[in-house]
Amino acid sequence: MKIRSVIGLCVVLVASLLSGCTFFEQKNPVVCAKMQEKDVARVHAIGTTAFKRTPGDMLEQKDLKAQVSAPKTKIIVAKDGDKIIGYCIIDMAYKGELGHAHITNIAVDPSSQRHGVGTALIKQTITDAAKQNCNYLTLYVRSSNEPAKGLYYKMGFGEAGRIKDYYSLPKEDALYLGQSLAAANKKGA
Repeated sequence: MKIRSVIGLCVVLVASLLSGCTFFEQKNPVVCAKMQEKDVARVHAIGTTAFKRTPGDMLEQKDLKAQVSAPKTKIIVAKDGDKIIGYCIIDMAYKGELGHAHITNIAVDPSSQRHGVGTALIKQTITDAAKQNCNYLTLYVRSSNEPAKGLYYKMGFGEAGRIKDYYSLPKEDALYLGQSLAAANKKGA
């Protein structure tokens, strides 16, 4: 009898997943918003924690503060209630005809990783870039960062190239990933 119950539960779980239903609802869904200057310390703390093993990827607080008000930079924060749990920095300097947006830095607090925060940040970035009439969204990722690469591939990014020894501390190649925003631009039109 126990085997039938387990099999029955597995069938229900698989059918639910395939239909888009989920048994485990998040109490507070992730909300994305524009970063404010008051958020600099928390965003810096997330970056410091997330990039502990790759210190060359961390941003200084003064650099973050300067980017908050930079006209061609947008910083999105992900919040769970009032707590910032992730961020994404986008360079919109290349917008316009044949233009693109470029993700310069993205991080999620390690205690919130694998809970859809990175997905929410990327979705918001795609929406924002499309609203700015960007045709492409690009980013660099460490070639060894399998979790990040998995997220980016899942979100529709493809590999456009490899840059030898792009990263330091530790030295490593970068993959140059990108995706067309043509479909996102059509949705917004």
